[in-house]
Amino acid sequence: MAGIYNIFVSDSTNCQVSKAIEIFVSDSIRIGQVNVQDVLCYKKFSGSISIAKNGGYGELITTWSNGVSNQDTISELSKGYYFITITDEANCVLKDTFMVEQPDSLFAFIVVENETQSGLNDGKIIITPIGGKSPFTIDWSNGSNSFNQDSLSPGLYSYVMSDANACQTSGWAVIGGGNCVLSASADIIQPSCFNSFDGKISVNIVGQFDTYKIQLFSESEEVFLPLDSLQAGIYTIIITDSLQCTTIIQQITLASEHPEILLDSIIVKNPTSSTSKNGSLQAIVSGGTGDLRYEWFKDGLSLGANSIISDLSVGIYTLVVTDTSGCRLQLNSIFLQTINANNEITLSNVKVLPNPVSDILTIFNESRYPIEKVEIFDLYGKLIYRDTPIGTSEKTEYYLQDINIKESGFYIINMYIKGKKMIKKFVVQM
Repeated sequence: MAGIYNIFVSDSTNCQVSKAIEIFVSDSIRIGQVNVQDVLCYKKFSGSISIAKNGGYGELITTWSNGVSNQDTISELSKGYYFITITDEANCVLKDTFMVEQPDSLFAFIVVENETQSGLNDGKIIITPIGGKSPFTIDWSNGSNSFNQDSLSPGLYSYVMSDANACQTSGWAVIGGGNCVLSASADIIQPSCFNSFDGKISVNIVGQFDTYKIQLFSESEEVFLPLDSLQAGIYTIIITDSLQCTTIIQQITLASEHPEILLDSIIVKNPTSSTSKNGSLQAIVSGGTGDLRYEWFKDGLSLGANSIISDLSVGIYTLVVTDTSGCRLQLNSIFLQTINANNEITLSNVKVLPNPVSDILTIFNESRYPIEKVEIFDLYGKLIYRDTPIGTSEKTEYYLQDINIKESGFYIINMYIKGKKMIKKFVVQM
């Protein structure tokens, strides 16, 4: 019970000493206002979580499952669950879970009516937005802003469609000529796994001329892959003959025969010092077929076969999750670093986004110290770019074309701050 208590101690000679001790009961730790900002666009990193904490005894220490410490706000989040642990100086603990959502993928459902007779220019295109957040807008290559176009001449029409969150998708529609005899259909074989390259599209063409140009496009760009070596995704095929007659096969959907293995979250507990072995990692995974098998690695050595591993030191870890169908999810470059208790510069202070990247690579530096040098290597260890940024800018952008990155793949970036080298891996999808 709370109150002031007096303690009296005496020995055999009746010497006495006394002391008053106050015992109090602190308030419980509480999370007050919570603000969860969902991701604006499908599979992007615009989510955030902000909390207001109070109560407890003394200083409250906050740790998030993505490795961020001593922050009441975490940002640049993707869809998923995020876990928070708040500890006071009496080692009382409060835990809570938050979910960041995302909208459905934005895409266009297209209906095309070809020119009925040569020279009539009476083709039509009707687009219906699917997913995203209304209202929607559309911009066409012919200057139109309508979702329903008519009186169109034969040819290819490209569009960019946007939703209320400024999320975008783009694509094409083809109006066939009245005198053109060209049509096509597609047969598909689904890829065995969500990340395997064994999906297949077989094109069946009906036309008067047998010299055809076949172009394959993903949802946003042309794909230069064999039609029998494709990953899961939504594809478009454009076929042109020697008379420039064109036909298009849209919304060719390749989906894995087995459910995708999904990483919902990784709970990171960083070690307390550079020599400690009290860190841990826990993977929260869903999807897949049957039971999931886990295997953790560091420096090529297997460390454990459960969803959680402990007694870990600072370093870079890899997780491989395999389901009963043999499909695998591999996560590289899971970092454990020293807890940022005294504004120590750690990997959580410096972010490289987006990852994967297709155009502009951005370094977000929250360390308050300047980046002294940036080095970028390909997967074979070849130095392809070096820079010495000026000042303490929190945001530095690099266009891939300006840093000698010309193809998709894995790359390593080294960043030097106050003589400390921070290493991160990023993926390029051209």
